[in-house]
Amino acid sequence: ESNRLIREEQEYDIEELLKLAKDDFLSLNTEQRAIFDKVIKAVETKTPAIFFVDGPGGTGKTFLYSNLLAKVRLEKRIAIAVASSGIAALLLPGGRTAHSCFKIPLEIHEDSTCAVK
Repeated sequence: ESNRLIREEQEYDIEELLKLAKDDFLSLNTEQRAIFDKVIKAVETKTPAIFFVDGPGGTGKTFLYSNLLAKVRLEKRIAIAVASSGIAALLLPGGRTAHSCFKIPLEIHEDSTCAVK
């Protein structure tokens, strides 16, 4: 039996990805393009890397992530879009929460509380 995550990642419609990505790749601004190129180079050369993208709302982070996901998936590589919150996961193509994706158990009891003050 194959890995569930890999199987799901191989089910993307390439024609649909091509349509969505066609204009978007050209719409990246200079800063987004620089980050895009660095990430894709690391993927293509199989160079281990960690990238931290930060910026205020509305600066194009999700647009950048969507383009990265499309590029990697168009090359028939695996790109798992994982976010810590459900709202963030909804914004990413094929996105899901870490708990859902990796089957991280959440044990909530009747008397569970949050320690955030």
